[in-house]
Amino acid sequence: MSAGPRNQVRVGLYWSLWEFESPDTGAAMIEPGLLAHLDLLRARWGSPLRFSSTYRSDAHNTEVGGLPFSRHKTGRAVDEPIVDVDPSDPERGSAAAIRARGWIPRVELEAFLRLARSIWPRPEDVVVEGHWVHLEVT
Repeated sequence: MSAGPRNQVRVGLYWSLWEFESPDTGAAMIEPGLLAHLDLLRARWGSPLRFSSTYRSDAHNTEVGGLPFSRHKTGRAVDEPIVDVDPSDPERGSAAAIRARGWIPRVELEAFLRLARSIWPRPEDVVVEGHWVHLEVT
């Protein structure tokens, strides 16, 4: 796929459509119920959220080792990166700097999880998977 201008169509309160595109095709899909919960989460978190994975085409899902029935394939899941604070780099590695880039500082992970689970229709659909928080709707 050639690099072109990103799709700036606004969806929800905080997002542009390009944020929900599959990286291999540029196709985008977002379940309205997921979008509504992401808007509320973003508003209450008070900082940007920049997802590492949103909608995935079948091919991209296979490429990244996603489950065959992954909710990413239907626009019903996103992954939000968790980043360790780096005290040796206070300008770029502080919790505030990490949050400003739209990621979750690991030192704030429990607070983020409490907030997300209080908002989500099924709290068990907010799961830590390695270096990201997986959020999905059924």
